[in-house]
Amino acid sequence: MGTMTWRAIAPEETLRILTVIDALPWPLSKADAKQHLVGRLGWTLNDEGFMRNHAAGLNWPNVSVNASPSGTSDVGFNISDLEREHHDSPEWLAWRDDHFTLTVRHLAQAWGPYRMMDEDSDYPQARWDLPSGGRVNIVKYRKSLKAGYVTPHMAAIERRRGY
Repeated sequence: MGTMTWRAIAPEETLRILTVIDALPWPLSKADAKQHLVGRLGWTLNDEGFMRNHAAGLNWPNVSVNASPSGTSDVGFNISDLEREHHDSPEWLAWRDDHFTLTVRHLAQAWGPYRMMDEDSDYPQARWDLPSGGRVNIVKYRKSLKAGYVTPHMAAIERRRGY
């Protein structure tokens, strides 16, 4: 199989990005959220309006910005390459697990204790409820690692629903 290498966003950069997102003046429309992300993080919009984080150099730079009727609900982005072919290899799984652990430890230094969610599922995640009311999830998928920010309004709805 040869030597495989993967890229990831450094834990320090993941923290910086999530801190910038958390500091946005929520609530925002989806369009306004995208403009703030372009202006503050250098992310780009293509002609169809899809957002990308090319600065990280990942092979799957897509950024998701989702909205509910009350405004933007969440922002998600990969913090690792997407492993399409060897996602069951011991090398990939060890690398992915190590980067997940490093990222979670770094965010815990900044935000304190986290709660592990869905530990027995295919996508365990570490979760922080931030003082702003927003929520951060670092998710370990089979083929990638992803960071998600849930806006204060949507996080309040999730909390009321017991999630």
